[in-house]
Amino acid sequence: MMLTDLAGTVIAHRKIASHRDGASIVEHLRRQAQMFLQESGVPKDKIVGSGIGAPGLINYEDGTVIAAPGLNWINVNLREAFHSYLPGPIIVDNDVNMALVGEKWVGSGGDDEDVIFVAIGTGIGAALMIGGQIHRGSAGYAGEVGYAPVDPFTDAQSDVTRFGPLENVASGTGIRLEAKANMNLFPQSMLQGREIRTEEVFEAARHGDELGQYVVDRTVKYLAFALAHMVALVNPAKIILGGGVMRVGDTLLKQIDQRLKQIMPIRARLTLAQLGELAGAYGAAASPIMEMYRI
Repeated sequence: MMLTDLAGTVIAHRKIASHRDGASIVEHLRRQAQMFLQESGVPKDKIVGSGIGAPGLINYEDGTVIAAPGLNWINVNLREAFHSYLPGPIIVDNDVNMALVGEKWVGSGGDDEDVIFVAIGTGIGAALMIGGQIHRGSAGYAGEVGYAPVDPFTDAQSDVTRFGPLENVASGTGIRLEAKANMNLFPQSMLQGREIRTEEVFEAARHGDELGQYVVDRTVKYLAFALAHMVALVNPAKIILGGGVMRVGDTLLKQIDQRLKQIMPIRARLTLAQLGELAGAYGAAASPIMEMYRI
């Protein structure tokens, strides 16, 4: 949670750990929001509005989360749920859209008006800024690249209540699944016998482990392939990569960039998100300000 002034200077900030899902997380966050605002010492009538970033498919117009598989949410109206708990107006948007707004406001977005933000974490999602405005598409689902097929010959149908094909092979979740699925091919791997975490796969690859290198190489190729399609469709000046997986740093960024340049003649600058896990919070803080001034 974050409270800022109109210039993006942080007045108060709190990180809230939550292992809940479904309805319980909403109630938990409502209580935390009340406490946060009280402890900030800022009167509610001095706050121009509130922003909420949520994962999944979002109806931007009415503030409903249509589906968020990671939280087991189906048709949860966050605007209504927080109506009595947060100063209005309340802007609800996809968390990746919020992260892009945050990076554009005070992070690595810079002056470019055609920018893509790709969050690679538990799942994978993208946000598109075209001409300085977030592009949401006809139903608000623009950027849901996690559902994009990775095999043109498969007949399997993706389900919005579950992780999509790209997420299953290139997200943090997918990286762990790929390592476990191929464990028997690499009996000498240092990952054998471990409860595999995503960062351990990258660490193993850095140490020359064949399983780690195999999984990371596949991940890089899947991500570069997905980015190539985004570049072809949007022609962005910049692509910002963020999310938990990208915390491994410049090495992964350089590998993706090298592969992208190999398969795509049209160029886009790749950069790491500057604000880290706070990008979405900054974006949520900026959203009511942007709405007020209709930026």
